Amino acid sequence: MPNLPDHIKKAIEANVPLIDVIQGHIKNKMWEIQCEAEDAKNDLPIKEDEYYESDMYYEGYNNALTDLYTLCYDVVFYQQDLENAND
Repeated sequence: MPNLPDHIKKAIEANVPLIDVIQGHIKNKMWEIQCEAEDAKNDLPIKEDEYYESDMYYEGYNNALTDLYTLCYDVVFYQQDLENAND
């Protein structure tokens, strides 16, 4: 069985659509990385790795998450368009 966080398992067991589970996870990660970036700007220690605390890391990570979040929406809308075209 996959190693998933309990809240994700519960959402799937409650029949929450998978795209919503994925979007929720991505959105939480976006929030976490924004908090970590803010902590790094305030010189609060997060990790020993200097690259991890660099603006370039946070910007790149947030951009990747944003791309994935946007892809989720695009997939949903494309699926809806296909379903509407078939009606």
